[in-house]
Amino acid sequence: MALQSYTNDLRTIRDILALENTPWSRKTVKITPLVDVSPGSVLDASGALVSSDSTEAFLSLEYASANTETNLLVAASHVYIKDFNLIADDVSKAKELLAINDTVRFAGAPDLIVT
Repeated sequence: MALQSYTNDLRTIRDILALENTPWSRKTVKITPLVDVSPGSVLDASGALVSSDSTEAFLSLEYASANTETNLLVAASHVYIKDFNLIADDVSKAKELLAINDTVRFAGAPDLIVT
């Protein structure tokens, strides 16, 4: 008897955030994504994935369709982000922009906080 494999492409907030202080951890931004967005996508103000020339970053916590204006749920502050799940054209730049808020922390695989 062979084992069957199942794929689960759906991501949730728990795949992105290791820890959050919920009164301040989330907000919504009105944005028109230029790409299909899933939790972990890091967008700039234009709606594109963060690249080396981006100046602002929003970490998506939900799904959204490309080219559709939406109120997107994003991480705000007081969060611990699982950085190995970030989706961006330039992940280093995304982390740099997200870290401008000094209440944002990152959890790499070695020091991951499990919730």
